[in-house]
Amino acid sequence: MTRSKEVTIERHELTIVRSGQFRALPVSPQRGGCSVCEQEALWLAAEAAAIYSGLSRREIYRRIENGTLHFQEMTDGIVQVCLTSLAGTDP
Repeated sequence: MTRSKEVTIERHELTIVRSGQFRALPVSPQRGGCSVCEQEALWLAAEAAAIYSGLSRREIYRRIENGTLHFQEMTDGIVQVCLTSLAGTDP
C-alpha cells in the first residue's frame, strides 16, 4: 500500500521600488475612490506605474500634467496614479 501526501504552498510577494529620494514605494495597488472616474479605482505610485506600463517616469508625469492620467498626491508627497486612467491610455 502506497501513501500519498498533499502539500499546498501559498506564496505572497511584495516588490519595493526605490525612488531617487530613496523612499520605499509600495508597488501593490491600493484601492480608493477616483474623483475623475467617479468610481472605485486601484492606485499605484507614479514610479511603479512607469515600471508596470513600460513608460518612462517622465512620460507618466507628462500625462499627469496634460490630464490624461488621474492622480492624487499623498500627504507624504508620493504621487499615485489611477490605474483605470492608465489602462485607457496608449503606450
